[in-house]
Amino acid sequence: MDAWYNNPIELSRNNHSASGVTVTINFSATTAITTGDLIITFPTAFNIVSAAVTGATATASSNVLRASLISLVSGTNTVYVTNVTNPSTAGGYGPFKLVTRNSQYGQIIDANYVFGSVGIAATAGTISNLAIAYDSSSTGAINAASQKLKFTFTISRDLWKHDMFVITFDPKFTVASSVTCTAYAVSTEIIYYNNTAGAHTLDCKESAQTTLSAAGDDPVKTAQMLYIYGNSNDIDISSTASATDGPVHSGAQNVKLEIGGITNPYGKFTSFAWTVQT
Repeated sequence: MDAWYNNPIELSRNNHSASGVTVTINFSATTAITTGDLIITFPTAFNIVSAAVTGATATASSNVLRASLISLVSGTNTVYVTNVTNPSTAGGYGPFKLVTRNSQYGQIIDANYVFGSVGIAATAGTISNLAIAYDSSSTGAINAASQKLKFTFTISRDLWKHDMFVITFDPKFTVASSVTCTAYAVSTEIIYYNNTAGAHTLDCKESAQTTLSAAGDDPVKTAQMLYIYGNSNDIDISSTASATDGPVHSGAQNVKLEIGGITNPYGKFTSFAWTVQT
């Protein structure tokens, strides 16, 4: 069983003590199984007592999660483990272990005892003053495509070079695969983020959107996440930084991002749900 992926284990939230976390496990199995068992051993600091596995029956014992009646292909597989609680302390945790069997006590088919590790971060900072508006070039009309939305907000934590912004869109909006992301200055912070005085194009990638129910004129879709990266510097917004930390980047806590390639909702709504994270 191989783990040759950029991110063999992905957490929907990696902050310590976060609950309701979805753990996405990407792996390649040598041998296919049908209605067999996948045994996932978590580091002991994770709480999996209420965990579930999409498309399987989950049974937890201590830090071992048995996903029974699961079918896996010979090749690439993705398994979603939901309702996990992260460790209570920030740090690195691993290794995760994976084993497949045809039945609970059957012979081991595939195994990887050092499958991967994850990093658990400190408590999430606060995103404040979030404002969302259409660019002047967009109509805001129902079902209009190729729209541009501007997100303006304030961060409360320092950023490392290469840290990213993650925007979870209201599921009534659709983010196209041709999405574009541009950073603009609120004051002078664009210079700190990208060494550029004007607008700066950032790389970004959207997650897929699935239609859960298309009945009538009220389709139910999954929310898309947009990953925005390209921060070229460590950003220190703390006014109490010591001299060894480097300069305080005054104004860098203010962020403005323009997102293009958006399709508006199918109807008129009075409220939407958005999440912005770093």
